[in-house]
Amino acid sequence: MSTPRPNRTAELQLYPTPTTDAVQLTNLTGQPLAALALLDATGRQLRPLPAAATSLSLATEPAGVYLVVATLTDGRVLRQRVVKR
Repeated sequence: MSTPRPNRTAELQLYPTPTTDAVQLTNLTGQPLAALALLDATGRQLRPLPAAATSLSLATEPAGVYLVVATLTDGRVLRQRVVKR
């Protein structure tokens, strides 16, 4: 018998995903972001983003899976996947 995992809300939310253009970013931690970056599926940084960004355009990126990495001012690192069609 398996133990169910707790239902936790992600501290960094990206929506909608999948997307064809832009996603909205919501930081639910209560901590300011120190850095924000977009990475490809291999972990290579494509571009840094403004730490205060609330949206991200993927219009110029090819279809695929991307990772948004947010570093909080308290040192925690949050990662969220986004799919572009």
